[in-house]
Amino acid sequence: MSWANSRGAPKQLPYDHNALRSARVDVRARIAWLLRISRMASPVGGTGADFCRRLGVIGIKMDQAGLTRREVGDAEVTAELISGYETLLFLPDGHLLGVCDALSRTLDSRRIRPTRIVARENLRAELDGVSTRVREGSARGADWLRMAQLITQPGGVVLPTYLQDEWTYELVDQMSRSVGGAYVARVEALSRLMREQHTMASIVRVVTEQIAEPGAQATADAVSVWGDGVDPASLEAAVRVLLTTEDGPRIGAGHALLQRVINATMDRHGVETVFAALRTLAHQDPEHGGEVAFRVARRASPLLAREIAQIVGKDPLGPRPGSHIEEPAELRTYLAAATEESDLDGDQMLERLLREALSEDFEERRHHAHLVLMVSPYRRVLAATALRIAATTSSATARDAAGHMLSYLAGEEQRSGLLALLARPEQQLRSVALLGLAHGPGLPPEVDLRELMRTPGLAPTALYAAGISGHPDLMDVRTHGPATVRASVDWWVRRGPGIREPSRLPA
Repeated sequence: MSWANSRGAPKQLPYDHNALRSARVDVRARIAWLLRISRMASPVGGTGADFCRRLGVIGIKMDQAGLTRREVGDAEVTAELISGYETLLFLPDGHLLGVCDALSRTLDSRRIRPTRIVARENLRAELDGVSTRVREGSARGADWLRMAQLITQPGGVVLPTYLQDEWTYELVDQMSRSVGGAYVARVEALSRLMREQHTMASIVRVVTEQIAEPGAQATADAVSVWGDGVDPASLEAAVRVLLTTEDGPRIGAGHALLQRVINATMDRHGVETVFAALRTLAHQDPEHGGEVAFRVARRASPLLAREIAQIVGKDPLGPRPGSHIEEPAELRTYLAAATEESDLDGDQMLERLLREALSEDFEERRHHAHLVLMVSPYRRVLAATALRIAATTSSATARDAAGHMLSYLAGEEQRSGLLALLARPEQQLRSVALLGLAHGPGLPPEVDLRELMRTPGLAPTALYAAGISGHPDLMDVRTHGPATVRASVDWWVRRGPGIREPSRLPA
């Protein structure tokens, strides 16, 4: 039975009324939509009156009128209420909250109002509970979000430098190996900590050390967190990494600088420093660095973007029909599949999110649209549609967008389809399959990692997928592989496989 038929057709679904290329988006409407859709689609969502009653049982006072105002975007949603949805809908702690906080921070320069400010006399007990779970290795995404709040709230905890660095190291390590909602909650905890001077310095120190480790993997996101800083030191660190590294760290530094541009958290000297660094990178490495430089420059200044394009001798992104937000490739296919699943004809917020997810115009909106869809009840049908498009389309643009979506949305349901893609001869499709398996069900033990490692151009992605999946062939590759690969295998062996936090919905 469809969602609408099982719950009754909604009188109103929130929608972002801003123009597609507006400088701002309606974050409150997006959060309201996610909560409304999540409750509507859940087998335990119930009626509004019943949901309010159950909220009261867990200590959240809410009447039906208040719930409606929040589910249509007419009233502010607190962290306490979002956590209540996670509890009552049996969703993993911190997954909805992490996504909603990320939306507010990145696209609206605000944060979800904290559940509560912890009184000073209670801080020790709260912190002891979190620290016990960190020490035991059982800390979940919600614990890291809680720890970040305890430190960053007014009058919060100030940890000794050595302990702050130890916890930061553990959090960065877990974030680098997390997938899905587990990743979102941890990266959001780091982003909160980047706004405090003493914790920001710890994150910059720890990430700088971690990306310098031999064979370090999954480094881009760790560096990109620096973009949530507001200080000169983290900006200078991102510029330094941009100009002195390659691959993941450089991509992460580009993302960090892009975030500083979007948030307008640079003074005149900072802007001049970043512009000079982008020109230098384009001159030093026009083939690979030119694209990173151009992605930042096109959001910072049209003149600078043209200058970067002249330096590298071309538009690094090039004309891509079907890659723009006005009419991204296969948009109608995704919408038709989603509508058939939900029976919610004309869900304008879903269409808006798909436009952003399938296009390349706004990188930060693309990322956050995928995050919202990832924790929404549309995930399964959109992942299935993306897999079908990736396997059958003749459009490179549509295939790239589908592959990108699968890296966020793929789950256990896509295992057989992704394995079929992995058996195809086309290297691009095999890369799509590996990333989808890595971030979704994991790379199965029966897949021959040694064969993948012998395939030119596929080895780095295969190693990442194997590492995050804890693949048994890693030890054989560690023994017989080249030195550079052995270092990366050692990194995975030391850190352990990926961190996943599945739904708590009972069978």
